[in-house]
Amino acid sequence: MYDEMTNSDLIVVAYEKAHPSDNPSTENADLIDELIVRIRTLEGRVRRWESAASLAHNPRCFTTPEDLERKLLKDEE
Repeated sequence: MYDEMTNSDLIVVAYEKAHPSDNPSTENADLIDELIVRIRTLEGRVRRWESAASLAHNPRCFTTPEDLERKLLKDEE
């Protein structure tokens, strides 16, 4: 069931499970909240990597692997 969800849908379900309206103080809320933050962070990194990789094939943008690495590191700051 969960494996068919997008990450965004999974995050919504996890948040609802961590913070149910009928029991606002659940045992694993902190853990689930941390997982949500990490998933969002990783998704952002992947989008930046994909964007940089799509530019990498253009010789005018990056001439060396180091140029690509600098671009990726700059975007993560």
